[in-house]
Amino acid sequence: MKPAWSLWLLGVGCSSTPAVQPNVILISVDTLRADRVTEALMPTLVSLQKQGTYFSNAFSPANESLFAHASIFTGKKASDWGELDYESYRLPAEAITLASRFSDAGYRTQAVAGGGHLSAVFGLDVGFEEYQTGSHFAGFAQTIPMALEALNRPGEEPMFLFVHGYDCHTPYIKPGPAGRAMTPEYEGPLLELAHDPLTYERIYNDIYAPDFKPDQIFTDGGPSFLSTEIFAALPKHIEDPTTRKIKLSKEDIDFLKGTYDSAVLYADMWLEIFFEELRRQDRWDNTVVAVISDHGEDLLDHGVINHRAGLWDSTTHVPMMITGPGIPHQVVDQVVSTRDLGSSLLSAAGLKSSDFPGSDWIHDPPDERPPVVSEGMGLQSVIR
Repeated sequence: MKPAWSLWLLGVGCSSTPAVQPNVILISVDTLRADRVTEALMPTLVSLQKQGTYFSNAFSPANESLFAHASIFTGKKASDWGELDYESYRLPAEAITLASRFSDAGYRTQAVAGGGHLSAVFGLDVGFEEYQTGSHFAGFAQTIPMALEALNRPGEEPMFLFVHGYDCHTPYIKPGPAGRAMTPEYEGPLLELAHDPLTYERIYNDIYAPDFKPDQIFTDGGPSFLSTEIFAALPKHIEDPTTRKIKLSKEDIDFLKGTYDSAVLYADMWLEIFFEELRRQDRWDNTVVAVISDHGEDLLDHGVINHRAGLWDSTTHVPMMITGPGIPHQVVDQVVSTRDLGSSLLSAAGLKSSDFPGSDWIHDPPDERPPVVSEGMGLQSVIR
């Protein structure tokens, strides 16, 4: 018998217009590649994508969490709000966001994010009545219980709820048996090193440089982050003949990728727990649920593990799906941007979406597909 969290959801979507204003829940699974949404790793999401509208070729507007979410929340390119850097980038208080649009329509607006790149200091809280964060780079084990608590506070529905977790972000190792779900036999040197997030930034191709020291970016009043300059500095560091280097074996590389897949499975488990609780509370049938990721992860496809080094498909092709009352069962194979999600969600809730940036792919798809732009710090934009 399968554990409860691995059971597939049934009967989620329908084709009729909701009788009452639905709740809307937007879930962001940070750092999830589109190709990992498989029955083996994410049975919950595979089931979900079969119930509503699934976008098979969704691409992120940016390869970093802050800029991708700023674009998703506003329907605009991230660069429309300023230069892509952590020192100065902020959404202004007067920005029209998805949360502010729902608030204007009478929705309670609540966010539970994993901190880090989604800290409120960057202005991502604009439009939310409350913007909570877990500990630095928190996963669903923290944020989903917080989201359920927020959902169950006294107050009139409907509610717009944003839930975010860093489960697929480095370090991938998860607590207990979940951390070894895909790599139970490995006993090599990375077993301990994989707990350190800097380990992943010291690997280029199959070389580990233990003495490489990544530069930090320090924000004013906010958290610190790694500089994107490390992606040019690391290969040069490794080329230096005096550099201490460790050649990684195929087993080492398979272990790292396996820990990512274990993290994906772990995220899916928490999503199933969340969805089952919504069903138990009789909320599911009148809730629009959207699941996306902000960006992918390279996983050495281009020599690095991190997502911030390039705007490749590995770092920008992400899952996007919407289900709930009034959402048609369909697969959209057109290349779309996740910044179109806001317009589509407003439409799914029966609200006017024509004046919110982006295309409504649910009820009013554009006659001609607009260009899909992806941006990144220090990178030339990619147009698809």
